[in-house]
Amino acid sequence: MIFDEHVIRSKKETIYERAKQEYAKRLEEGSHANPALQTKFEVFQGENNLKRGWALKSCKSRSPFNDRQKEFLNEIFEEGKRTGIKANPDTVAKTMRRVRNENNERVFQVLEFLTTSGLLLQQRKKNS
Repeated sequence: MIFDEHVIRSKKETIYERAKQEYAKRLEEGSHANPALQTKFEVFQGENNLKRGWALKSCKSRSPFNDRQKEFLNEIFEEGKRTGIKANPDTVAKTMRRVRNENNERVFQVLEFLTTSGLLLQQRKKNS
């Protein structure tokens, strides 16, 4: 038997293990590769045109549905009664944004789009 030909080798290191060892070495030495961030702040000394509460969420004013919205919702309701499949408020809101007339023009303007929460609220009012 020959014993002197065997060499003990360390197992292969993964990148993660090597990174951990390098990080530990740098911490022990006290040097770090990340320089402090240099930031400049400028103080605004002009006129402040923002009113108080400008960053708060604003609530949309509630208004009754117009005739086109009512007609559209009644059509969907009647279709649901006929087929026995209830309309999902999320699907109704998305459909309302896509529906077009015979001239390929949008039926509803952007301000007339109903939200899912608005449709749910209307549905709860009808059910009670």
